Amino acid sequence: MVASGMRDAGYQYIMLDEPGFRERDKDGNFIPDSKKYPSGLKALGDYIHAKGLKFGIYTDAQARTCGGFLGSYGHYEQDAKQFAAWGVDYVKADWGRDRPAEELYTEFAHALRGTGRPIYFSVIHWGMGSHHWARKAGGHTWRTTYDVCNAWYTLVDCNTGVGCLKAVDQTEALGHFAGPGGWNDPDMLVVGTSYHEKKYHVTHNGQKLPLKNDVEDRSHFSLWCLLCSPLLASNDIRTMPDVVRETLTNKEVIALNQDPLGIPAWRAQKLGDLEVWKKPLADGDIAIGLLNRGDKTARMTASWRVLDIAGRWKVRDLWAGRDLGVFESEYGCDVGSHETVVLRLSRISAADSAEAGSPLDDAVAVWHMADLTGRGGTAGQLALRGDVAVGVPLEGADRQASLARGGDGHVAQFDGGYLIAGEGAPEALHLSGDKMTFCIRLRDPAGKWDVPLFARHAPNDPFGKILYAAALNKAMVGFPQWNRIKEDKAVEFLWRTTPLEDRVHAKYYNEGKPTNWFKFVVDGEAKHDQVTEGDFVAGVLRLQAPTDLIGPDRWHDIVVRFNRAKLEMFVDGVAVD
Repeated sequence: MVASGMRDAGYQYIMLDEPGFRERDKDGNFIPDSKKYPSGLKALGDYIHAKGLKFGIYTDAQARTCGGFLGSYGHYEQDAKQFAAWGVDYVKADWGRDRPAEELYTEFAHALRGTGRPIYFSVIHWGMGSHHWARKAGGHTWRTTYDVCNAWYTLVDCNTGVGCLKAVDQTEALGHFAGPGGWNDPDMLVVGTSYHEKKYHVTHNGQKLPLKNDVEDRSHFSLWCLLCSPLLASNDIRTMPDVVRETLTNKEVIALNQDPLGIPAWRAQKLGDLEVWKKPLADGDIAIGLLNRGDKTARMTASWRVLDIAGRWKVRDLWAGRDLGVFESEYGCDVGSHETVVLRLSRISAADSAEAGSPLDDAVAVWHMADLTGRGGTAGQLALRGDVAVGVPLEGADRQASLARGGDGHVAQFDGGYLIAGEGAPEALHLSGDKMTFCIRLRDPAGKWDVPLFARHAPNDPFGKILYAAALNKAMVGFPQWNRIKEDKAVEFLWRTTPLEDRVHAKYYNEGKPTNWFKFVVDGEAKHDQVTEGDFVAGVLRLQAPTDLIGPDRWHDIVVRFNRAKLEMFVDGVAVD
């Protein structure tokens, strides 16, 4: 780890992925194999720590590991104490089937916390739904797939493993579950293992799949980094050739994986075998992956329209390690078969007209449509720039777009990076006394129209301001909404949406159990709104603003932000408890 440069690149853990415990002593403690570990595991842990590294170990949440050795079922507290005594920093716990998995992993995590030693806990439940409950149970990562194998693609999940692209597809669909403190885990990196494996990977039905080559390995690594997945190398780092070392230690690509914003990439566009992936970064940069799944070199373009950005951006190729220049509308290049080009886009200039101290400073994926009555300009025009996807901060003018009512009574349709209001928009603008309802439609990455998303003003503010977060591909996760109210009126929001095709989470989960009720919390009190699996989801939410903050003579900006499990309210930029 040290001599190879892996430690300096950021790799921290030495993992014993199957320590092979065959028996316990009279007190019930694991007995390590004296041939494998002649000095014992405490001495091994001390040696690892002396190198500035951390010590990881594998076990099973059930009585036996997949390799037939002893697991930890029935001994969670005892094993946790023994691991802590050895100096273990990371515990990987394989599939528990003896009782409901959530119960087992919750119990195991509690035992690890009880040792007083900070131990990273990896939940390995083979993509069987642990993303719904693992974070709450105490897990820091959760497997999204079966074990990964050294193949570019496998058609089906099988007990011999899934290929790189199959793992990527399953993990991308779960992106909204991942974030700081808990991560989707599509299994370890299988990069460079072709140099010491057999010629083919053999599936359970006898199919022979060629092992990945260097280009595919680099794509594998690129996609794991873009998805914010754990980076656990499984190759023999003592003998790896330079091409493998250069892949595993590219600090610029690793920086995308370790970015503190922690938002996994998603497909911004898919045209057959050609895919454009997008990942927002903490400093305002954007990481782009150009993936060619096909068998021939192809010309690929990252269009600003597809990426929902505007302006001048500096483009850097992270694998080539060089700046490519400044571009204003798109960047294109040839991408080889099974290659992934990884780019970093840095904005050259951006207007910043946002209100200082606005609670929207950390809001994500917002459409800001301001003051319908006070805008002039060409009738029916709405130029709305900015990102439209969960987790993407908007800045400056992107939050200050204005809406003028269309001349034919229609509102707007979303197409790429802009909303165009007026003639030709697919839905009507309805005005009736003290209410206004508007409709926005989204295109999915394949260009197909999604179902509408609706929002409605409160009766007391028919032509005020609205902020609506369009969660493209991430329906009903992490959205804020904004309105203005006067006196002690309630804020009313209505939403309607349905997950796009290929989404796997139309059913919501409440405390780890499948349910048709969507749960959120206001001031510590649980609220519910019914949802229907695989169908439209509609609901109305009313919130009463605190009377001591609301006066009769002026307007107040109210922001309501739903953050996975908690509903937050801001009055004039101040969080309300």
